Amino acid sequence: MSFLKRFFFTCIYFFYDFIRYLVYSRSLRYFRLNVSDYSLIKTYHSLEKSLSFKDRNIYSGWGAAEKLFRILILRAKINNNNNNDLIAANVLYEYTMCSKTKNKRLKHEISMFLQKEFELAGNTPICKSGILPLTSDFARKGQMDNPEDFFFSRHSIREFKNEIVEDEVIYKALTLASKTPSVCNRQPWFTYHIVDKSLIQRLLKLQNGNAGFTDEIHNLFVIAIDVSAFESEIERFQPWIDGGLYSMSLCYALHSLGVGSCFLNLDIPPHRDLRLRKLLNAPWKHTFISMLAFGYIPESLKVCSSERFDFFNYYKKL
Repeated sequence: MSFLKRFFFTCIYFFYDFIRYLVYSRSLRYFRLNVSDYSLIKTYHSLEKSLSFKDRNIYSGWGAAEKLFRILILRAKINNNNNNDLIAANVLYEYTMCSKTKNKRLKHEISMFLQKEFELAGNTPICKSGILPLTSDFARKGQMDNPEDFFFSRHSIREFKNEIVEDEVIYKALTLASKTPSVCNRQPWFTYHIVDKSLIQRLLKLQNGNAGFTDEIHNLFVIAIDVSAFESEIERFQPWIDGGLYSMSLCYALHSLGVGSCFLNLDIPPHRDLRLRKLLNAPWKHTFISMLAFGYIPESLKVCSSERFDFFNYYKKL
């Protein structure tokens, strides 16, 4: 392909991604008081962080508290109350109990609003939110005696048993992967789980890299990120960052459950993206990150023996 042709398509592909981010993210609504779940989560998570600091200023954070209060009021007016509202209300309550302010009127208004919300919720314990005291022993529960056994035994598997992975295993893997860190704890990921063989075959035709083992794939994830979780031009790369973190967590979660997997990149042109979107009936706000072929591992198989760089090639201590 000539330089000019590559330059032209590069511009077209970047423009396609740019338009989607501009339209479906909250970038153009950045200066408005947004009442989406993602805006709610971002705001109450800032209070959770404040509450977790060792030496916190008990007078700080009221700007975020007032913003969260205004969001909750608006959501209550449009009947948008859901579990996230109750979580946010609980965080706001914990924050007001642990903080002081000279604005007594604001604190009173928040207190009266929360009292009403808790009454509507039946005055029952809402959820685990705010802060969670930990001990070092608990934090070390995930420490492995031989971490090499776990990490070095994972390979990209391209040969699977002709079996469908049970939903119980899938749900456990998704639960484990849900602990993936994300910007402001927004958790913007979405996982499409495909077991229909004909649909898998049609989806794989849109991906470059599964030739040679297409017929081996009986279970497939398509991982996406909800672009509406991001609210400014500064976060333009965040879908791929959060998506990459979640994808790897899901891969390792499957590995921990004895399920093999292989990433299939989704570096595809816009016309294939449109086709993929149609096959999955996916909303425009979803940005596709990767496919993940997975399944049970046969008794014996061959994998690529890919040499790893010495970590000193990409490490620098300052």
